Amino acid sequence: GTPSFDEAICTPTKLAHTTALRTQQILMEESNIPSVADPLGGSYFIESLTAEIESKAGDYFEQIQNRGGFIKALDSGWLQNDVARAGAENTKKIDRGERKVVGVNCYQMEESPYEFEPFRPDPNTWDLAMASLEKTRSKRNAVRVEKARGNLLKALEENQNTMPATIEAVKAGMTVGEVGEMYRNFFGCWSVPTLSGLG
Repeated sequence: GTPSFDEAICTPTKLAHTTALRTQQILMEESNIPSVADPLGGSYFIESLTAEIESKAGDYFEQIQNRGGFIKALDSGWLQNDVARAGAENTKKIDRGERKVVGVNCYQMEESPYEFEPFRPDPNTWDLAMASLEKTRSKRNAVRVEKARGNLLKALEENQNTMPATIEAVKAGMTVGEVGEMYRNFFGCWSVPTLSGLG
């Protein structure tokens, strides 16, 4: 899909959302793109890019495998460091003008062509959400909730598939926060390992 133009700075506004939606609809209704399964099928350029991505992805998966697999690469901090390195490299290319980003390092405008008011949440949203949460908690069946809580804890302790117990807990009226807290209390909070020397 086409992203909203304000997505990087706020929750999409109605104008941004509508513009993105209409762009998708124009592509769908006016371009005939949906008429074929693969509009660019057979294009040498697209096929060569696809082959290049496939080859590079294979090489990257091999690097991960050589480091003991995904979990070990994650726990060692190598994966996060490599993602950060690639991001920093990309940012440097944009800063140097090697990679063009319209409106950022080329085709900038001195003045905004239109007035744009970013989305600002209602300051009362939090209070309303908390009131709704308390109302939900007061109306649920406490006995059913405690039984579901016990079943989820048992599944965690016995290293069972926790999905059935989690679904049961939510159906009983446990909130996402309460279920998440049970998982955090049992497993602890994971902190991202990092490596120094991004350069």
